[in-house]
Amino acid sequence: MYFRISSVVCSAKFLNVARGLQEEYERPRQQANISMTAALNGLKRVFEPQTGLTARIRSIGLGLLNDVPFAKDKIMQYAMGR
Repeated sequence: MYFRISSVVCSAKFLNVARGLQEEYERPRQQANISMTAALNGLKRVFEPQTGLTARIRSIGLGLLNDVPFAKDKIMQYAMGR
């Protein structure tokens, strides 16, 4: 009987610690995930049209981004969660 009660107490303590760690990790990552989802949704909308003004603007924008390695590196680092 003693072993079972102590196991329950240890399990409860572990769950509280695990919940705290989850909240500590999850909250900042959740905001980053929302931002990344919005950015990817925007990219999807930009890349859907294959002709017209949107395609021209997209091409110019990507060309400019390609010419700025610092910006490209920052975007890649953010995407990797660093």
